[in-house]
Amino acid sequence: MFLHFLFILLINSILTRPIISSITTTPITSIISSKLPTVLMHGIISNKNNMNQLKDYLVKEFNINVIVPEIGNGIPNSWNLPLKQQGDMLCEQLNTIDELSNGFNFIGVSQGGILGRYYIEKCDGYKINNFITLVSPHGGVYKPLVGKIIEMYSDYSQLHYSFSSYWRDPFNYTYYQSIALLADLNSEVNNPCPSNRHKMNSINNFVMVYSSNDDIVTPPESSKFSTYMVNTMNVIPLELTVSYETLGLKELIDQNRLAIYKTNCTHDQHKDHSCFSSLHEMFKKYCNE
Repeated sequence: MFLHFLFILLINSILTRPIISSITTTPITSIISSKLPTVLMHGIISNKNNMNQLKDYLVKEFNINVIVPEIGNGIPNSWNLPLKQQGDMLCEQLNTIDELSNGFNFIGVSQGGILGRYYIEKCDGYKINNFITLVSPHGGVYKPLVGKIIEMYSDYSQLHYSFSSYWRDPFNYTYYQSIALLADLNSEVNNPCPSNRHKMNSINNFVMVYSSNDDIVTPPESSKFSTYMVNTMNVIPLELTVSYETLGLKELIDQNRLAIYKTNCTHDQHKDHSCFSSLHEMFKKYCNE
């Protein structure tokens, strides 16, 4: 399935070839509530309408105000705009919403979780209280066959495929370090930005949800910051990653501010009713403030 959707991305990108300068921002919708608001960010090959089930569930179950951003024209721009540009657009949107000025919770689905980290680490934005990611590829994604078909670290791929920004090829690690946006966000570069660590530690709680049945993110453990060891296909735990120290994740763990939840849902099920019972207690604890 992962290989299939990447083929679709490649074909569509050749057909559409977006003109980046013409992109406009779609207005954000929200529902009034007296509690701390929550921003819900969709993932790749998705748009704000695909978040309706999850948004309605959060509103009805926890009486919270949910704000759903859209970047550009939705589904096409979710994968054919560079992730950095998407992150900058998200920053611009959220930082103009007065309702968020006193702090908010953030839920990022898949790629939306990486965009959430971009907001935390690279924007001078409003404070995020609890940061929740659902099957987000924090440790990157890698599939050998796909890497042979698409040159992920080429200038073209970096400009036209958002997922190339978190393509972490363990056999081309130096290219990943020098090119991929995720390497910067994960503080895996040779001279990591000190503010990344400081800003990650500014949030109250970091919650990661992963599933061993994830059929999109490879390895599935990437959603809890595990990743492939350099030059191997062996998955190493969070505690052995570079980011554990350099990004300050150890500090969050030591202070009981980093939580990991597991579901048995497939990747896409995390945003529909079939998975909500597995997520209910987590949402109740971290969104109901």
